[in-house]
Amino acid sequence: MKTEYLREFAVFSRYLSFTDAAKELFIAQSTLSTHIAALESDVGFSLIDRKAGNRLTDKGAVFLDGARTLLDGLDETLARCREMGDPDATLRIAVQYPTPLFATQLKEWLPMPFAFVEHDYRDPIFQPIVNGTADIVLDYDYTSFASLVKEASALDLVTKTCLAFRMSISMMASNPLANKSALSRNDLRGASIIINDAHNYDRIRYLYERMLGDNLNLRFSLQPINGMSGLAFATYGDGLHICGLSENRHWFADRADVVLFE
Repeated sequence: MKTEYLREFAVFSRYLSFTDAAKELFIAQSTLSTHIAALESDVGFSLIDRKAGNRLTDKGAVFLDGARTLLDGLDETLARCREMGDPDATLRIAVQYPTPLFATQLKEWLPMPFAFVEHDYRDPIFQPIVNGTADIVLDYDYTSFASLVKEASALDLVTKTCLAFRMSISMMASNPLANKSALSRNDLRGASIIINDAHNYDRIRYLYERMLGDNLNLRFSLQPINGMSGLAFATYGDGLHICGLSENRHWFADRADVVLFE
């Protein structure tokens, strides 16, 4: 039984609304519904009467009282442990696509032990911190998105720009642009740009347009893949795929039918 789900259930109980609770938790309504359903499966009985306006069942109310007691005790214990300090504490870093090269670079920069934790690209940017599973989240620059800036401010988060992320463009070897020795911005005029992430489609499109500049008449299409490993098998027709340089090099290393431009 995940304490994360217990906390989400406690928040839900204040609203008796999946929509309102999901907003406070900064997660999708469907995610919250899935988590609470999983919690009900764990305990073996219904916590919510969904046919009666999402009221708590009798067992749900009793369970909520115990869950709050458990969470309060856990939080108090964690606070006492953290006050004791730990010089060997491991910094938890949430990153979507950790690579061995990235880990090697971090070891040179960080004076403390660290470990990567899961940060699914389909989840909200700040979820690992909200859930308490990470101390730091590494993600793309979100400061041009007013709604995300507002979320970060509400959570009292500190934002630091770490580095300029090296990007690359990949395409099938059959693409006419693949014959060039290098790509110029003008070569991309009217190009079809493929976006793999349906959950963050609008955000990624905006970032790409901001990165490549205006007046290129770019076309965008959605082509979901099953995680980053899907790049090892994906085909793009005449489309172009933009991704981090190290990720593209890794997944396309053994593909002679794909051409990569930094």
